[in-house]
Amino acid sequence: MTKLKELVAQGSCGINDEGINNLNNIEILYVGDNSKITNINHMTKLKELDAQGTCGISDEGIISLNNLEKNMRGL
Repeated sequence: MTKLKELVAQGSCGINDEGINNLNNIEILYVGDNSKITNINHMTKLKELDAQGTCGISDEGIISLNNLEKNMRGL
């Protein structure tokens, strides 16, 4: 699934950092209420992030995302 551009991995879906490690082409990511995903710095093509609720992503987990256009975190 290395060509995947959009991923919904919200809630208790079971997807963690290891499960998304090779997804470098993601442009839209929904990980709200998923505390297992903490670092998405490898997703350098990411344009839109929805990480609301109890999400494991901190500022350090997105520090390398220079193409991010829409970031909904902690709302």
